[in-house]
Amino acid sequence: MDKTLKTPDDSVELNWREVIPVGAGLENKGNICYVNSVLQCLTYTPPLTNYLLYGEHSKTCRGYAVCMMCAMEEHVKQVFCNPGRVIYPEAMLNLSGGRFKSGFMHGARRYLQFTLKALHQSYLNRCRLNGQSVGTSLVQQIFHGYLQVTTICGECCGRVSQRYKLFQILDLEIKKMDSIRQALTQRFQALTQGFQAQLISSKSCDCCCKSCKTEAIQDLPTALVISLNRSDGGKKITKFVSYPETLDMSPFMSQSSGAPEIYNLYAVLVHSGSSNRVGHFYSHVKASDGKWYLMNDISVSKSQSSLKQKAYILFYIRSPNPADVKNSPEPTSSNTGAA
Repeated sequence: MDKTLKTPDDSVELNWREVIPVGAGLENKGNICYVNSVLQCLTYTPPLTNYLLYGEHSKTCRGYAVCMMCAMEEHVKQVFCNPGRVIYPEAMLNLSGGRFKSGFMHGARRYLQFTLKALHQSYLNRCRLNGQSVGTSLVQQIFHGYLQVTTICGECCGRVSQRYKLFQILDLEIKKMDSIRQALTQRFQALTQGFQAQLISSKSCDCCCKSCKTEAIQDLPTALVISLNRSDGGKKITKFVSYPETLDMSPFMSQSSGAPEIYNLYAVLVHSGSSNRVGHFYSHVKASDGKWYLMNDISVSKSQSSLKQKAYILFYIRSPNPADVKNSPEPTSSNTGAA
């Protein structure tokens, strides 16, 4: 195995430390619904919020430079210190270095990717400032996984190569799919018999002609983020694609012991509107009380339809007791729910 692959960290907490009231809504000043929806999903990610809410970052951060993790910690504290109220995520917006501005519409996936990268970098900067040597950051421990990419030359000699690719957002094509499981199966197809035969009889060579490539998941993250590609040649794919509340990822692993890899849904980010260029982002999140809430900018209300959304990004957390959980059925396509 490539030495860059992460190793499990027992310090990452899968459950909330305590039950706390659902937090504040977020004010939308100038088309920042994409920021608000992403921040709410991250705020209700238990291992990240456990670390931030109890000040574990700021205890050791010297604050010599602009720190996204410090800003996120302050944001999370403000959210949970103001239940029933509304706050404005100004610091999280300002620390984007001008990439994301009030008054300009951007995509939620793009902002999520930027935020995770910035949180990871600020964590490593804190460690360097304190003279610590650390192999991985908290963000890596929570959100980073690895894909195993196998390539075989299918035209001349059957040379095989393998490499590992880091991911923090797993992208799925849904144009011809009705469910997340179908999309996962399509992307991580099992090796065909012919491909397996080529692997067994593979040789080494100095050239590479027409090749065949397959992917499998080598290392799963603690929090699995799945992005559904709803873009089709400039048009938006508006259909409902079903997704389960409990998902077993073991069929998509490069190596599996046969034991289930169970993940539980905790947040659903939605984009409403007929076009990818315009519309509105909001999210459904599962709070520490085990109940679902609709986070629509300033509005925070109980949700009864978290599995019926035309989801754009799905957030799953690894189950602490996978043996005790069975894969839940997916809602049918007739349960279209909200846009």
